[in-house]
Amino acid sequence: MAFNGLFAKFPRVFWVVNTLELVERGAYYGMLAALPYHMVYNLHIRTELVGLLLSLLTPFLYILPIISGALAGKYGFRAVMVPAFLLIAAGYALAGTATTFELMLVSFMILGIGTGTFKPMTSGTIATTTSEGTRNLGYSIYYWMINVGSFLMPLTVAVAVPKEQYGLVFFISSGLMAANFALSFLFFRNPVEPDPKKSVSGVLAGAALVLRDYRFMILLVIYSGFWFMYAVNNAAITLFMVDFKVWDVAPAMVAVVNPITILAAGPFLGKLVEKFDSLHAMIGGMAIFTAGLMMMGIPGSWPFFVSGIVIFSVAEFIVHPTYISYVSKIAPKDKVPVYMGYSFIPALIGYSSGNFLVALLYTIFSEEAHRPKFFWAIIGSVGLFTIACLMLYSQYLGRKRAVEEAGAEEAPMPYPPPSEALAGTDRVAPSTVRSGKTNHPVWESKLTVAVALLVIPGLLFGGYSGGTDRYFRDGGTMQESSWSRFTLTTGLAGSSSGHSDENTDTTFEVEVPGSNMVNVTFTLKWTDEPDIRRLVRVYENQPDEFGLEVTAPNGTVEISSLVKNPPGAEGSVSVSVKLDPGKPGEDSNPGPFSVTVRCGTCGDLTNPYSATLYTDTGNDWELEISHTYYTRK
Repeated sequence: MAFNGLFAKFPRVFWVVNTLELVERGAYYGMLAALPYHMVYNLHIRTELVGLLLSLLTPFLYILPIISGALAGKYGFRAVMVPAFLLIAAGYALAGTATTFELMLVSFMILGIGTGTFKPMTSGTIATTTSEGTRNLGYSIYYWMINVGSFLMPLTVAVAVPKEQYGLVFFISSGLMAANFALSFLFFRNPVEPDPKKSVSGVLAGAALVLRDYRFMILLVIYSGFWFMYAVNNAAITLFMVDFKVWDVAPAMVAVVNPITILAAGPFLGKLVEKFDSLHAMIGGMAIFTAGLMMMGIPGSWPFFVSGIVIFSVAEFIVHPTYISYVSKIAPKDKVPVYMGYSFIPALIGYSSGNFLVALLYTIFSEEAHRPKFFWAIIGSVGLFTIACLMLYSQYLGRKRAVEEAGAEEAPMPYPPPSEALAGTDRVAPSTVRSGKTNHPVWESKLTVAVALLVIPGLLFGGYSGGTDRYFRDGGTMQESSWSRFTLTTGLAGSSSGHSDENTDTTFEVEVPGSNMVNVTFTLKWTDEPDIRRLVRVYENQPDEFGLEVTAPNGTVEISSLVKNPPGAEGSVSVSVKLDPGKPGEDSNPGPFSVTVRCGTCGDLTNPYSATLYTDTGNDWELEISHTYYTRK
């Protein structure tokens, strides 16, 4: 009876669009759960390119909904939604066949256009099919559907699809979108009549208003630091878990923890957050989020890893709904829809930059230098800096206390605008954030700001001092795996020249410039002097004899035998020293080599028909040094 009563509260199109959203989000998050592992391990595409792909997808997801929302008002929701599912299905199918980054990029552009076109149709439909009394409940159902989809599909992938076959996930997602196309074509109807007189060009008219509000713009820039950190959820968490064998489960399983945490903890957290001032709740949630990331990454063991995901998932629930609520409060009463429409900008900035930069940082410090603790320390430092900036914003630019006290006793979070975020921000539920209830002086203290900033160098130093960790990618040894993105290059490192007397040794030090060297080769060359003529007799110069002895900085000694040059020709002798190239990112220059040029018997100039001989004194030589070293592909 209770379910029937709930079902009767909303029209049929409300339930249709929620079903479509559940399926679409399931397809999206199922794909996202498999994407990093599939691209890096199955397709052997570099990690930073995975981040670049997600960064290039972001503008489609955050900017295009503004345009498609206006098109829906002009031509009708159904006319925009139904074709969008065909585009999404095509994008997923093409991604399933892709074996190169270029083809994957094309498929994601198609996917982005389709997803960005569809997204505002759901929030817009719910906004027009609910009343003031049922709107919060309507959006609670909407977010619950999203979280169910983002939980069930990654779980299905983790349990049913072998990681070596994660390419199949794209075809599963494509099939789900084909089903959505059929459902929307058969059952979805426009919740409101289209208005052909509406102007699409007017959708950006609010930008000038927002740009003039410098306090709001500063808040948007600061808050983008949160989404920069959140990008690790897309670009690094799965790879970190697999590369360093943190948690021995299917790679897609890591994407299950976040939504199940929100589903389980959401109702309780909503009541808890009501008690705190909005800005202070954001700051506190950001601190919890940063702590969760550090717990997940730095210890490197699965209990901390899973606990860290749970903690930052809880914090995500605290931070983002509070931010949405805060924006609704600081906006002028007659401009709330405009401000809410541009509240997505931090996610756009944070994800566009964060997906690529986080992946690049992971490549440099985790994959190549084998220092994941330092990588996580860098991410944590971004969190601390963002927290410090939010505290300064609260202290200097936050709303006046009188404005907060003049607000309603309870300020319900307004429903999300059509441009509401897709990758993370739509997996929290709306909550009620009570304004001005409990203030925490700790967030208003300049000392707290100073402490947050001073902890940053300590965190970075501690992360780097944590040393290296065992790296397991491709099942190879650390040495084999670490140089997979480099190529061996051979070049001339230097030369020197000298003169040696017969039966003497000449020792000197040679500094070979460069790093990541695999071996160094020393080649000694000499040319015997020409024969001489005395009256009618020719005195032939007999071959000279040279050898090399090289002592490497690590104590390795390589000695050649004495070698004679062919009569009248150039002679040469070489010695090669093998070196440890170290690890990518480290300065592995071995230091100076000790080189000894050994000059043996230097043949005199003789004639077989004369008892006279001339001493060979011109024993000049040249030493050439070449090295083989790793350079980035």
